[in-house]
Amino acid sequence: MVAQGYQKIKVKLGVEGGTRPRRDVERIRKVREAIGPDIDVLVDANNCWDAATAVQVANRIRDYDIYLFEEPVFADDITGLARFKRGTDIPLGTGEHEYTKFGIRDLVINDAVDIVQVDVARVGGYTEILKAAAITQAWNLKFAPHAMEHMHSHLVSALPNALFLERLMMFEEITNDIFIDPPMPTKGFLAVPEATGLGLRLNMDFIRDNEE
Repeated sequence: MVAQGYQKIKVKLGVEGGTRPRRDVERIRKVREAIGPDIDVLVDANNCWDAATAVQVANRIRDYDIYLFEEPVFADDITGLARFKRGTDIPLGTGEHEYTKFGIRDLVINDAVDIVQVDVARVGGYTEILKAAAITQAWNLKFAPHAMEHMHSHLVSALPNALFLERLMMFEEITNDIFIDPPMPTKGFLAVPEATGLGLRLNMDFIRDNEE
């Protein structure tokens, strides 16, 4: 990823269902050593720990200059998220599992998030995600929507508190099947299409061939 020009990379935590946190710490150490000091490292625990364990892990890896710690506890455990946030100075990311602006509101007013990762495909489309983004601006928080980089590129380009586009390489094949010549990152940056709407063209032949 670094060789392709990406300036931020995300690493999964939670080896063997979160039962080996020391192994997670060792993996992050090795990643930092491999990529050097100039690349931002994000970690994602995918809801695997309780708050106490997550705080322990966070404070063991903080010396490796972690840019974001995503979903250290169950996404709906707002009390646990707030406890995590109080226990470490690594920025806390969450929000991809919120389905309305009210979920984002609850995270914010309970001091349970630093970087809001709402997803336009889940939260209710552009009308609702704009309202969620406005909440982050009102509380002076950062905004970094979850995945779906082609759905989020226009939004991120327009919001002053947006940090980055997230690109999941596991979706590359299906993205290239569904869309005709979708924009691809160049040296870690994705150009915002200027065509109508999202600037994307559906590959209707592929879609029809795969209808159930």
